[in-house]
Amino acid sequence: MVNPAPCGSWASPITDESLVAGAAGLGEVVVDGDSASCVAQCDAARYDVIVVWTTLYPSAQQAPQQAASSANTSAASAEQGKAGGSPHKPPAASAVASPASTAIVEGPIVALHNDRSWTNLRHVSRCKVEDLSTSLAPVKAHRIYHEFMCSLESFKNVLNSVAHLRRFDPALDDISFYESKAVPAATVVHTSYKSAARVVAHRDFCSLTTGRMLTTREGADLGLYTSGIHSAAFIQASVDSDQVPPVDGYVRGKVHAAGYIAIATPPDAKRIRVYQLACVDPCGKIPGWVVDAAATENCKKFAKIRAMCEKLQRSVV
Repeated sequence: MVNPAPCGSWASPITDESLVAGAAGLGEVVVDGDSASCVAQCDAARYDVIVVWTTLYPSAQQAPQQAASSANTSAASAEQGKAGGSPHKPPAASAVASPASTAIVEGPIVALHNDRSWTNLRHVSRCKVEDLSTSLAPVKAHRIYHEFMCSLESFKNVLNSVAHLRRFDPALDDISFYESKAVPAATVVHTSYKSAARVVAHRDFCSLTTGRMLTTREGADLGLYTSGIHSAAFIQASVDSDQVPPVDGYVRGKVHAAGYIAIATPPDAKRIRVYQLACVDPCGKIPGWVVDAAATENCKKFAKIRAMCEKLQRSVV
């Protein structure tokens, strides 16, 4: 029996076998394995999960037709039986507010963010970028951050919009949502991307995703800021899932941990710090020049997100 601490360790991908139904009480979850080994892994920061650049957690107010593009509607329908359900519209972030129910997904991205070993600080497209070597994957983790002139609410609303996602990530080919079999508080998000380079195959990803606002106390408990400072945060996190099977014609990438952390001081501030973290293995063979170009493109996408958030904030009366 383990109380899922923010830096807890759970195997990835999270499946039905990873969790045992019937938690003993609020804040506790039964995991596959004894508590001693889980705690030892936690202390050693040996988590087995990572992050994607384009994770999405749409709000409940969105129209159902926005949840998937028409290009692959028939393909998505064909996969519904295999995926264990039909594409659906996940609940709003505010509906997923229990730390106990989201710690499995949030833990890896929080642990990455709080790691003190980030190196190679540089500026790309006016964003600060850092790298982190981790035992989680054969690829490095990356962190992009910048100040946004907007509120946490405006930032959350942009991330929760499929329309905004398609604007800042035109490579997105299709996106579908499914109810999670393993973690009811999370949503399974399947995304596919068309490659612009002929030498690189198309990619698809399947992730378990959560998103929620954090109170001053919750953010401090996660180590996002010093206890006693009047702040608040929004966190969106993803880890790998195998609930949706690979799609023909696409190489399945692995999302070890990915997402966003936004911090406001004070909570109602209109100037926030936003971090985008990703430790994602695209798998397969990709030329070095394509990897370099993708890194620059990710920074440009981040800058587009900032511009959208600030535009939305200016429209708020």
